[in-house]
Amino acid sequence: SITLMSHGLVNVGAEPSWSSDFFVALEEKLCKRPMLSESLSPQALAMISHSLARQRRPDGHLREDFRVQGGPSDYQPLTKWPFEEYATRRLRDFTPQGLGLILYASVRLQRGGRPFFATVAQQLKRHGLEALAPPGLAMVVSAASEAIASIGFSDPLRLLHDVAPLCGAAADSMAPWQVMWILTAYANACETRAKVLTTSKPPLIFSEDDATRLFLTSLSQRAAEVLADRNRRAAALRLAVRIAEAEGVATDLRQDLEELILGPLVVESETPT
Repeated sequence: SITLMSHGLVNVGAEPSWSSDFFVALEEKLCKRPMLSESLSPQALAMISHSLARQRRPDGHLREDFRVQGGPSDYQPLTKWPFEEYATRRLRDFTPQGLGLILYASVRLQRGGRPFFATVAQQLKRHGLEALAPPGLAMVVSAASEAIASIGFSDPLRLLHDVAPLCGAAADSMAPWQVMWILTAYANACETRAKVLTTSKPPLIFSEDDATRLFLTSLSQRAAEVLADRNRRAAALRLAVRIAEAEGVATDLRQDLEELILGPLVVESETPT
């Protein structure tokens, strides 16, 4: 099926030109045949849009031109296929993981804007945040952090606030890539909030200092357990310190983070799929 084909191509390292040709043809087919999109199951819609996002944006989960000033931008959609319109009509039928996939795809492909982001985030909050597994948590927070550049602060920061305790609670089952995605997302978002929103009171990412500490210690402990390379541990430490500094708890926490993360080496396992 087109669902399995699209998902497989972005996970097996297919020849870029062949993969590009496939997705161009798929996009054209979906745009020309609306009934095909209408017939897709929510799972298929989520997987295809997610695969298209990974194919169109293969250079990492966060934009290199992440805009620290935040606010609306003039980014243009990276696909002509209005998958968010089909998703909106069936939003209640998505699983929590499917909602995470579709949110991630909408941000990376720059479709739907703030209305769609807010709608999916609200659906997740009502029916699925607690059910998200670590891969879904990583995708949701990465999408929320990146979305600041295009839709502003309010909705992304509110979602990051809601998901933060779930990330801490799930840390002991996270793979290396999930730990790094989550730390990167929060480091970027916390720094942006601290730099830009200095005169107004925005939605808080962490409700109090103890919440920040719990989040950081949980993720740092997991980083020490699953990141085998000391350079990667050092990178995780830098991210954790950026969060602590942006949230104003770095003074007495940095030494604890160093002791947690820069521990004995272990064998790294698991990669994103």
